[in-house]
Amino acid sequence: MGLLIALLWAVVYVAIMVLVVFLILWLLQTIAGVALPEKVVQLLWIIVAIIAIIVVITALTGHIPPLRVGAAIPGGTAPALSAPTT
Repeated sequence: MGLLIALLWAVVYVAIMVLVVFLILWLLQTIAGVALPEKVVQLLWIIVAIIAIIVVITALTGHIPPLRVGAAIPGGTAPALSAPTT
C-alpha cells in the first residue's frame, strides 16, 4: 500500500510540474509575445520528462516525501497530506 501511495504522490508532483511549465510557456508565447524557437520548447519538455522519470524512480525506491501544504507559509503548521498510520 505504501508503494501505491508513493506512486500517487509522484503522479501529483509530475502533474503539477507539467502544468506549471505549460502555463509558463503559454504565458510567454501568448501574453508576453515572446517567440520561442521550437527547439527550445522541445528541450524544455525533454528536461521536464527527465525530471518526471527521476521523480517516479524516487517514488519507486520509497524516498519521495508527502506534500506539505502549509510548510512554505511562515508560521504554517499544516500536517503532511498522507494517510495516518496506526
